[in-house]
Amino acid sequence: WVHTSLVDALAAETLRHEQIDQIIASRSSTQWYGRFEDNYHALLSACSFFDAIASYESSSPSVTSAQDVFELYCSTWYEVDESYRHFFDHYTNLQNGKFKQKLESPRQRIMASYDQYLMTLTDKWQLALFADGDVYPPEGIAFQARFFMDRVVHALPSAEKGRRVGVIVSDALRYEVGRDLAARISRSRNTKLRDGKSVSCEGALCMLPSYTQLGMAALLPGDAMVIDPRTGNVMKDGLPTSGLTNRQTILDSTVPGSIAIKADELMAEGPTAIGDTAPIIYVYHNVIDKMGDSRDTEDKVFSACKDACEEIEELASELVSAGCGTIFIISDHGFLYQAGDILSLIHISEPTRQEA
Repeated sequence: WVHTSLVDALAAETLRHEQIDQIIASRSSTQWYGRFEDNYHALLSACSFFDAIASYESSSPSVTSAQDVFELYCSTWYEVDESYRHFFDHYTNLQNGKFKQKLESPRQRIMASYDQYLMTLTDKWQLALFADGDVYPPEGIAFQARFFMDRVVHALPSAEKGRRVGVIVSDALRYEVGRDLAARISRSRNTKLRDGKSVSCEGALCMLPSYTQLGMAALLPGDAMVIDPRTGNVMKDGLPTSGLTNRQTILDSTVPGSIAIKADELMAEGPTAIGDTAPIIYVYHNVIDKMGDSRDTEDKVFSACKDACEEIEELASELVSAGCGTIFIISDHGFLYQAGDILSLIHISEPTRQEA
């Protein structure tokens, strides 16, 4: 009764985010809450989504510059993507029944609103880029290709304990998931991550075209990048960038002693896997992109975001234990995912005489 009355209110557009928040707070300690947690949070995420869409629609018409679009996305508009992801992450866990049936109408509204949001935001961003001239990235916006010089170098890498720099490169960890991750680490029960630590999340523009090999190359030290049009592989300052060995070579040639390591190896072996002397440690992590790249698992990409955040929290803890005083968590590119079937509309007609 509780759930069906709430979903009826959602369908009638009378349920508010604050109401469901209070209900969750009052019922989270009750006996059956764990069994129905996804029901409550699907409702909460749906309310958050509609609030975020309303905020976007009210603020977007007056925005014209690329910098304003970027800053508004980083401050508020990202909540559309975040709440959409949360809703479908909980929705996929719901049991078939009356509640899920009643949720179908709001679900369809969410999907239609999200489609519209993607189209209008894409158009606005492209027009803003054109208006700012033939320059990418626009002036004043953080850029992926400047990451090493702007952030890693200025973090004063040193072999001294507590001054080493850790970099976790998580494939397809898009901005709004990074916001979730930052919040997760901020409230972590792990004392290594909590005591005396500060956490922040900032946006940056990726390379164009946006794909793994170019994004990974951009995060390494060096300047000139050249793409092989046959393979998509990238050379940086004349050196190959694909694979752990090549990235290790580039890091070590720039800051001697720096290392590159896979996330699985660090989680399995702990700080002993990276020793005591490496001034910079690049950790390569792949959970989200790996899930989204496979046809058999692409529908689990939203749940993979949660798994990725859990693993990255553990990796960050290992890097702190290894003496990293500063840790950057960054990505090669983001992703776009819509939780609906792909439909094709093919129209075939007889050509007119003029068309023929």
